Amino acid sequence: MRRTVLPGVSVVVLFVGCASSRTVNLWPSAAPGSENWSQKEIVTRNTPLGTIINNVVTPTLTVFLPAKDKATGTGIIVAPGGACIALAIDHEGNRVAEWLQQRGIAAFAEVSTAGEEGRGDAA
Repeated sequence: MRRTVLPGVSVVVLFVGCASSRTVNLWPSAAPGSENWSQKEIVTRNTPLGTIINNVVTPTLTVFLPAKDKATGTGIIVAPGGACIALAIDHEGNRVAEWLQQRGIAAFAEVSTAGEEGRGDAA
């Protein structure tokens, strides 16, 4: 677990002075355990839940920092669900992160790896 947390900690340090959202990869190359995956990430927009991502191979973190005058000093990682197949990144990720950001809370929306649809081998 420690290995998974450290890249995220460095991301937090990188964006302390930033007021807008930015997305960064959590690993410099393939995430551990996904080095041999061959599936392609599929992004579907305009669904009833907003944007859905299937077959995630490259985990990312989108940083939503509040304005300095609203910042409370609190931060939270938002991990959207999707049954280890798809992620409802808008409905359960970005919208939640934006809501927290507006209330002075730093939010970090995670797009975590999910195994190929139907295989259930999420890392």
